[in-house]
Amino acid sequence: MSPLGSGAFGFVWTAVDKEKNKEVVVKFIKKEKVLEDCWIEDPKLGKVTLEIAILSRVEHANIIKVLDVFENQGFFQLVMEKHGSGLDLFAFIDRHPRLDEPLASYIFRQVRAGQSRVGVNAGLGAWVRWLQGSVIHTRFSL
Repeated sequence: MSPLGSGAFGFVWTAVDKEKNKEVVVKFIKKEKVLEDCWIEDPKLGKVTLEIAILSRVEHANIIKVLDVFENQGFFQLVMEKHGSGLDLFAFIDRHPRLDEPLASYIFRQVRAGQSRVGVNAGLGAWVRWLQGSVIHTRFSL
């Protein structure tokens, strides 16, 4: 395992799925940091964060696929597919603060395609959390 990044709600590591011998991404979410209104009772997963409930159900080329969800006393662990050498959208923007208009437009269309799959009923908070999980491929595809 090796670290990819960290934020206010947890941290992200790469790992290897031993059964499939495939690299995955594991996002650790600190339960104590999750805001009270960001919890939901999921019929399959029980009480989880809205982000987990949405990402576990949605399947779309522009949205990272959740492979498994684990929970212990302090954390949720989301095991997700790894998109090549992809970057988190915000990391990409940090590294490229000045995008030309065609590239910015292309990225926006990719984000919008994924967001429309999540749906407007998911709420702004879920949309922002989905956006934080968006991945930019080296070919500039989310």
